[in-house]
Amino acid sequence: MYTRPRSFALLDAVALCVIVVLLIGLVVGGTTRAREMSRRSVCAMNLAGFGGSSRVYAMVNDERWPVTPFSQNAYNSGGPGIRYVNWDGTIGEGDENTGIGEVGWQRDQVGTSEVPGLGGSGSTAASVTRSLWLLVRSGSTSVRQFICPSSGDTPNDETNLERYYDFSGYAHISYGYLVPFGPLETRPRVGGDHRVVYAADKGPFYFPTWPAFDFQVSGQDGGPIGLDDPPGFWQPFNSANHGGAREGEGQNCLFADGHVVFAPTPTVGVDHDNIYTVMQDDWDATGFNLIHGETAHSAWETNPYPGVDALGSSYPRYASTDSFIYP
Repeated sequence: MYTRPRSFALLDAVALCVIVVLLIGLVVGGTTRAREMSRRSVCAMNLAGFGGSSRVYAMVNDERWPVTPFSQNAYNSGGPGIRYVNWDGTIGEGDENTGIGEVGWQRDQVGTSEVPGLGGSGSTAASVTRSLWLLVRSGSTSVRQFICPSSGDTPNDETNLERYYDFSGYAHISYGYLVPFGPLETRPRVGGDHRVVYAADKGPFYFPTWPAFDFQVSGQDGGPIGLDDPPGFWQPFNSANHGGAREGEGQNCLFADGHVVFAPTPTVGVDHDNIYTVMQDDWDATGFNLIHGETAHSAWETNPYPGVDALGSSYPRYASTDSFIYP
């Protein structure tokens, strides 16, 4: 017996539309994720290239990775040493010797080393990123190599880049560097401890985002966030390059031997040291002081260099394993 085919009902049309929308969502979502993973790979290659250029630089610089001139006497005197950033986040205040070391501050002025016999002369406001700019001035790297494609940052576009001594601001550099102004044994160098992170995606605490949040965020057990908490709890403290502020999925990290790893939390230094905070002695020496420290903004005046005295009085003053990446 002949049966007339069922007509295409409204519910069928709705169901078809839902299926099409879901398929489009899957395709678009997969494409977006693939694009981010590709950008993340480019970011890793940028860091690896920086590491290679730094080792070439070190071949003619006493096996030391790039370090801009600064006042070594600041450490010998036990004073505040290099000023990483201004305590209230403002830019361009103070004279050269009481200044701030902000990225781009006095970028057209030469950094000065201390003069033997003249005590505290020399730069104490040397920006960490001035050291990275040495590679740009030498032609070893381009300004584009210091831009993570996931970050939204843009490269400096000036001509005659050799006229300058730093990047022009935070929006023109996507990476941070192991603060290079400590004693010789703590500066980035050839043959350094392979567990130490020398460079990484810039951290979450740089101007103007700070102070965006308190480090005492609760972990899954209700206490301060710790190593046992999954990566999702750590997102506010990751670099904003890969996911945005407070939603960072992790950071590419360049280790001393030149390999790059994408880490889902910032606790990738020696003994799970948080690479974006300064170790301090308010916590047990083998516990929270490694992962809960001070930001550069809160520590700017307290230590001659990151991690000093953080391990307690039973250790020498400069016995630090602090991997502090800034900005």
